Amino acid sequence: MSECLCIQCDGSMQVMRMPQKEVAAFLGGSITFVGAIADFDAVAVALVTSDAAANRVTSLFPCWFDAGVCGDVMIVASDANGDEKDLDAETVRQTLLPRKE
Repeated sequence: MSECLCIQCDGSMQVMRMPQKEVAAFLGGSITFVGAIADFDAVAVALVTSDAAANRVTSLFPCWFDAGVCGDVMIVASDANGDEKDLDAETVRQTLLPRKE
């Protein structure tokens, strides 16, 4: 079980703990990679197909996420061997929060 971050399509974010093998079931189907944040050893996954709206957060960070991501996104981390590890989820969440001008 590891710490991860769920970014809901409405822009809300939730730090969670779950086994990475359960992410697809949590999101509701088959998943695909939709981005990466190398500084956190993290990848982002979402449903292969989704009828949901575009994700409000991922569209703000084209350097980390693919264009046109819809629905909820889960960010998970892995070590150099590909084994799951805790994401520094709160730091990632703070990084993705909208900036006040």
